[in-house]
Amino acid sequence: MNTMRILGLLAVCTAASTMLTSVASAQAQDPVSEQVPEIPATPVAVTELVYARPFTLERPETYWYRVERPQYGEGVLLVVKVDPSIATGLLVARQRPMPIAYVGDQVAQVVNHGDVSGTVILMVPTPLDRLDLTKQAIWFGTPDIAERVDARMIAGERQRATDAGIKPFARAAVDAALAIGGPRVDAPDVMGLLRGEVLDLLKRYAPTQTLRIESLERQ
Repeated sequence: MNTMRILGLLAVCTAASTMLTSVASAQAQDPVSEQVPEIPATPVAVTELVYARPFTLERPETYWYRVERPQYGEGVLLVVKVDPSIATGLLVARQRPMPIAYVGDQVAQVVNHGDVSGTVILMVPTPLDRLDLTKQAIWFGTPDIAERVDARMIAGERQRATDAGIKPFARAAVDAALAIGGPRVDAPDVMGLLRGEVLDLLKRYAPTQTLRIESLERQ
């Protein structure tokens, strides 16, 4: 059972947020392939920061993608790229733990797999004023299940990324991504964010992932 299916079951059993259930449902529709390259050695840096846009939720949500289950009402949406030569091995859905996406000292929610295009949409539950992307790197770390990751594990993964030479983006790249993203988007809750800005991002940056798009359009 892949990570998102596990999270979907967890959401149902614990009456978790609608966001988790909806995203898990969308990802569960994707075929899971075992005929794919091996997972590349991690950590793996993202190669390009394409888009960054802060968001605010009127109703705070529980973030289910780490052990501590923090509440959040602000965050940042990111679009990043990875080396296309390893994208399939790194990002394709599998029936085993997959590389975890990290942004600074936070686990990022991966909205789409990006195994064909190498383009990945991330949701980070950290306010923009606490997320300096010129000082905090973005990378994929050791394969695991996100809800098992805690602050101690994040610190260890961050040190591994630093030791591997993974660095944050330059100010010019961050400013360009923020300019493309535009002003803060306000949503009533995570489901509203998914139906709005996230759906638009899927159509713009991951148009071939029709199952996810159709799933969100039906919500």
